[in-house]
Amino acid sequence: PRRAGVGRAPLPSSAALLLYLIPTASSGSMIRGLVSRATGLAAVRATSRAASATASAMAPSATGGTSAMMRHVPPSIVTAMGTQSRGYASSTPRAVTVVFVEASDGTRHEVEAEVGSSLLDVAHDNDIELEGACGGELACSTCHVVLSEEWFEKVGELSPVSEEEEDMLDLAWGLTDTSRLGCQITVTEALDGIELIIPDED
Repeated sequence: PRRAGVGRAPLPSSAALLLYLIPTASSGSMIRGLVSRATGLAAVRATSRAASATASAMAPSATGGTSAMMRHVPPSIVTAMGTQSRGYASSTPRAVTVVFVEASDGTRHEVEAEVGSSLLDVAHDNDIELEGACGGELACSTCHVVLSEEWFEKVGELSPVSEEEEDMLDLAWGLTDTSRLGCQITVTEALDGIELIIPDED
């Protein structure tokens, strides 16, 4: 039977019990477990914050469209990137204007010629009567054309006359001092607007 005036000691709270048990843990495993868990949670939070910061830096801003990361790129690199992009665009071959004039009746054929092709190919692509019997193999003179002195000099700087071409030109009808073979003239942007006469062989 219970004695009067004597009560049981109150049970310790959970926190008090924990504080009592921690010092008595001989192996210290409980302390290490708590520290490890706290450290792990801190690392996870730090990683999450770092990932969010990186995503924000790389995302374009709502006003200027330039990310914080790109704002730290040296201007020289940005300029080089822009120059390279423009370089690709400008490297695409463009067409220039070439005018063929038939000596027989003065008919003019103004056509577009792709840079890099020969004048013989340009004529054939546009159904212009410039024979080229050898197919541009420098084995005949049937693609003989006559240039003005101004265009003759400019063409000579870009596509010089070879000895083989001179040998074939000696066989051409109506040879002049400014004669060339159409198969030996390569179209460049510098030849934009060139005019050449197709001699009348009749």
